[in-house]
Amino acid sequence: MIRFISLAFMLASFSLQAQVATLTNAILYYNDGDIIKAKEEIDKAALNEKTIGMPKTWYYKGLIDKDIYRSTTASTKALDPDALTHSFDAFNKSIALEKPAGEFTKKSKESLQEIWSLSINSGIDYYKQSSFTKAITEYERAQAIKPADTTAYLYALYAANELNDQALLEKYNAKLMELHYTSPFIYFNLIANMANRKQLDSALEMSAKAVKEFPSDVNLKNQELVLLINKGAEYDHAANRKSAMLCYQKALTIDSTNYIANYNMMVNALKQAQDMGKVIDKNDSIRKKQDPLYKPNRSADPNRDELRSKITICKSYYNRVMYRGRDEAEKKSILNVQRDLDYLKLKYLD
Repeated sequence: MIRFISLAFMLASFSLQAQVATLTNAILYYNDGDIIKAKEEIDKAALNEKTIGMPKTWYYKGLIDKDIYRSTTASTKALDPDALTHSFDAFNKSIALEKPAGEFTKKSKESLQEIWSLSINSGIDYYKQSSFTKAITEYERAQAIKPADTTAYLYALYAANELNDQALLEKYNAKLMELHYTSPFIYFNLIANMANRKQLDSALEMSAKAVKEFPSDVNLKNQELVLLINKGAEYDHAANRKSAMLCYQKALTIDSTNYIANYNMMVNALKQAQDMGKVIDKNDSIRKKQDPLYKPNRSADPNRDELRSKITICKSYYNRVMYRGRDEAEKKSILNVQRDLDYLKLKYLD
């Protein structure tokens, strides 16, 4: 019975040694530069119940997969088309299996720094080939290795922009801002995303910050111009003429020749003049009821003075857009403004 137990123990020890020998062989082949045989052995070790839970197994699998990726020999690279991803996964598994101060944890973290560089370079290569989705995959691997580094997020942002992927643009923009990295390109995309979601107030707030930080950037200024015009139109729709005109006036400080801002200012100024005409009508009517002989003094009437000012303002914007209508209907509308101004002058001032 004793001999049987001893024999069983010897057989178990031999079996364990044989299983661990697979890992040892992988390491020896790796050290000798025989990547093909090293991969055969390490793949066995990564499946074996005795070695699958060893940090050392996954550290060496990471090294072997990394060398497969870096190989310039087609037959070696063909061993695993996804070798860089598998190397990344292997190093992370080694870290997960060991205590933070462990030998292979430290080595795996050092190796992941190289995986970061390889991922960035791979992403750049894919970007140059216009394979933007693949480039993003590479950059996101790099982001996972160095989450506080802006490089991979910035490159991923450029790739997402090529894809016009709004969700990814928003994701990378937000992360870069969180990392205190700003640029005109980042601001431009953030503001565009807000505008696309109809968040004009937030977009304008962000735009003011962007223009203040990058005052010479033409694209940011033009973007703010468009936002101001759109916000003005929003106020126009809500019949908030005063706020609408403030937006258009701000837009004109960016581009004094902008047709839309000048046209809308002309229209609003005409409406203000027409409103002033109604005020005059009401006031004259009241005065006539009080005094049938009442005749308005057109040269010394505050309301008429205000009307003259409104007409002058409207005329200045009319002169900027005259003959510049975008279609025949709009050109006709512009000419009708002069007709309406002449009518106001004839009725209330001349």
